[in-house]
Amino acid sequence: MKKFDIYTHPKDGLKAVKKGFSWPGFFFGWIWAFYKGLVGAGFFIMLIHIVAVASDAFIGTTVMTLIVSILLPIIVGGSGNDWYRNRLLKNGYILMRTVDAASHSSAIALSKGNSLGGSKEDYALVNHWKENTTGHQNDGIISDSDSDSDDEVVSNILSEHIYCCEKCGAKVGINYGNEDQIRCWSCA
Repeated sequence: MKKFDIYTHPKDGLKAVKKGFSWPGFFFGWIWAFYKGLVGAGFFIMLIHIVAVASDAFIGTTVMTLIVSILLPIIVGGSGNDWYRNRLLKNGYILMRTVDAASHSSAIALSKGNSLGGSKEDYALVNHWKENTTGHQNDGIISDSDSDSDDEVVSNILSEHIYCCEKCGAKVGINYGNEDQIRCWSCA
């Protein structure tokens, strides 16, 4: 599992940024920078490559290109995700939380609350809902006598009673039936 910082924006939704080294930044350099919207960094990386190749062509040696080809990918890979985080913050994104996930898409799905039927957070929400709607303590047990598996019960309760922010989809809490407009802290 990798750690991802999840950023939220009222209009643009959620973005996940992996903590640590950026392998796409290492291998693809300026192309990765342009893809992530880091236009200044992309042009700068491209310019350094052009200058290195041109200087080697005039000098007649490949030392400069060799140095740039080794050093620049390490710098971009090591700092690329930090550059992307700073760009998101400058564009109005807010750090929502950090999650453990296998990929960017699964990190965003976890943050939207689409991990139905298995996470500890889901089970805690379901137990809380059952305690507050049935009037008795559940002692942390999802299903005592139901024939459904725990995961099916969790999924059913979450889909019907756990509400999410109408803008970004983040899990907000338990729906007891009296909420008119549902917003999370970052979209309020």
